[in-house]
Amino acid sequence: MKKDLKLIFKLLKYGPNGKKQFLFMGLCTVIGIVMNLAAEAESVVWGLYLLLPCSYVVQMIYPLCYSSLYQSSPLKKKTQTYLPYLVMIPLALILFTLMVVIHVVAAKHGAAGYTMEEYTAMQSRYILITGIMAFCMYTYTGICYKYFVGGMIGLFVIVIPLVFLSQFSKNDPIYNFAAQSLTRSVVIGYVLIILGCIMSVVLANLLYKKELSRLGYRSVMMAAKRA
Repeated sequence: MKKDLKLIFKLLKYGPNGKKQFLFMGLCTVIGIVMNLAAEAESVVWGLYLLLPCSYVVQMIYPLCYSSLYQSSPLKKKTQTYLPYLVMIPLALILFTLMVVIHVVAAKHGAAGYTMEEYTAMQSRYILITGIMAFCMYTYTGICYKYFVGGMIGLFVIVIPLVFLSQFSKNDPIYNFAAQSLTRSVVIGYVLIILGCIMSVVLANLLYKKELSRLGYRSVMMAAKRA
């Protein structure tokens, strides 16, 4: 395990725009924390922002598989099916826990202009929708370099309506469900995070022998040129 973790951080250095990717991950995390603390759970965009760095671990390592030298390497299969998830899964749980703590504390303190019930329901819905989006995003990481276009379309078809729903709807079915129990939303959120990570690993293993996406290759090359 320790050897594999050391190997992961070595491989991250060789991904396209490695330093910029690390900077972007850190920036996303900081912005996500600040906005989750400052916002009143009106938009789940900031929850997604906070959890986005987890998927970047996969996207930083996986492109190495496009190298012709790497194709013949014994690390090829481990890189696609195992190594990134050693970092992605614990990081996802840590960041989601941080987000949950922020919003549970907010729910306990309330906010001006809302009843305690309304504000708790808002925080509960925020956690629940973020869990749903994280499930979709992490599942997507398991197929993005195999089915680049189809995976992207599927991701946006689900995530974008959820973002709009959280911004403009005040009494949708998810809100009504979440309003019943903050604890239940937190538990479901964790279940979705774990299931999303499991789905990513399962799909990565099932699709291992599938040819890498050409569009994925082009995106990697464009990133490399900008390095």
